[in-house]
Amino acid sequence: QRGIIHRDVKPQNVMVSRAGQVKVGDFGIAGMADTKTLTTDGNVMGSVHYFSPEQAKGMRATEASDLYSVGVILYEMLCGHVPFEGETAVSVAMMHLMEPPKPIEEQAKVSPAVAMIVAKSLQKLPQQRYQSADAMARDLRRVTVRLTDLLFCAIRTAGSCSSITRRLSKNRTKWLKRSAKRKNPAACPRVC
Repeated sequence: QRGIIHRDVKPQNVMVSRAGQVKVGDFGIAGMADTKTLTTDGNVMGSVHYFSPEQAKGMRATEASDLYSVGVILYEMLCGHVPFEGETAVSVAMMHLMEPPKPIEEQAKVSPAVAMIVAKSLQKLPQQRYQSADAMARDLRRVTVRLTDLLFCAIRTAGSCSSITRRLSKNRTKWLKRSAKRKNPAACPRVC
């Protein structure tokens, strides 16, 4: 929204507040460099496991570059490892440039919608990725509503745990009210 490109989005720079709000910190990319960080002329470009192909080429980073890094974090959260690992920072950077990541659905049990979000965010060409955090968040919200609906229906169909069903229903209603106040509310699919 403010045109700020972080250029070093990685798990160590992502924090979650007590209220569950996600915040990105450490906007000083020239901070502490470690052995897994590439440098050019003494300027830190980003952490090699999380930076985008265009950063590996030394090109200008964009919002799509930061969203690529978010995709790497999602991949790691779901699979337990980053999509590219190598013996040197340069070998990892080359993998970001040349190799597609293993499909996430081969690495973890995820819905096709989640796999699509991760795959889109990890596209090699910036124009094929999400162009804004809002667009990516919108897709993630749709998946969240869909998964909540499926869980709610599974519990209701089973006819057990009525307190869980009530709590899920209450949380889903609150989320939908908040979503409706936004410019582009997420679609609410009915599955049962």
